Amino acid sequence: MSIKNSRIIYEGFLTRYELKEVELPNKMVKNYEFVDHRPAVAILALTADDKIILVRQYRVGVDRKILEIPAGLIDPDEDPLTAAKRELEEETAVGAHLWQPLRDFYTAPGFTNAYNRLYEARDLYKIEHPRPQDDDEFLEVVYYTFEEANAAYERGEICDMKTIWALDYWRYNRQN
Repeated sequence: MSIKNSRIIYEGFLTRYELKEVELPNKMVKNYEFVDHRPAVAILALTADDKIILVRQYRVGVDRKILEIPAGLIDPDEDPLTAAKRELEEETAVGAHLWQPLRDFYTAPGFTNAYNRLYEARDLYKIEHPRPQDDDEFLEVVYYTFEEANAAYERGEICDMKTIWALDYWRYNRQN
């Protein structure tokens, strides 16, 4: 398979929409809609008393508030770890002394190159004068035990894959 032609349909702040002509192995050409998206980071922040930091925020894609791990876009020319530290501070007013990269993943590779790097943050501390949240962010920060986070997942309050994956990672490491 190979891309034969690509045409930009729309270009926005976060994404660019393209129509790609792809030649299939049988020589047929098919059009694919494609979303080019800036890379992002996500943070599994765990407290010393084994709680996860989550943010509750409205998401237009599902038209409701959901619970998620802190996350955000990587700025141009910013390395992922710096972005993760910035996002954790902006969204939760918390910093971390210990950082571990966990997994890189594509969110929906069938139609987008949206990419995330997931970090675990531990040895957390409160930041007295944190960077401000983005002007379009209205976040509620919550600290949940594993059982509370699992119950939120069962109720459908946690429904995005980065957070579900983080919960699964947390579950696995609690059992081992």
